[in-house]
Amino acid sequence: VSLGEMGVAIRKLLEEKPQEFQALRALDVALALAVPAACRSFAVWRPLEKPEDGLKELASWVKLCGALPDRARNGRNGAGGVTGSKSGEAFLRELCDAAVLPRLRAALVEWSARDPELGLR
Repeated sequence: VSLGEMGVAIRKLLEEKPQEFQALRALDVALALAVPAACRSFAVWRPLEKPEDGLKELASWVKLCGALPDRARNGRNGAGGVTGSKSGEAFLRELCDAAVLPRLRAALVEWSARDPELGLR
């Protein structure tokens, strides 16, 4: 299952069963499933040459976080307390920290400063 397909499936679960999604803390489970898939997906990504390729994989996850109820999106419930599950922003941050940033760091290490075009895009 690709990272994009997984994001679509998790969003479908959220739309079809929102109460169960919250009760099961499915966003936390989704993160545990998404990180290894994202690491595999981004392992071959060339961010300085084709940045859009890697970002396509995250599109379904951004849509998922946009579909979260407001209280889950910002991590607060109506009473001002923190929800039991991660917020959408925290979820995306953790996913990017675990899968995207290591690949970006590796690409920058491999980048030759004598070829500035790749680094300036």
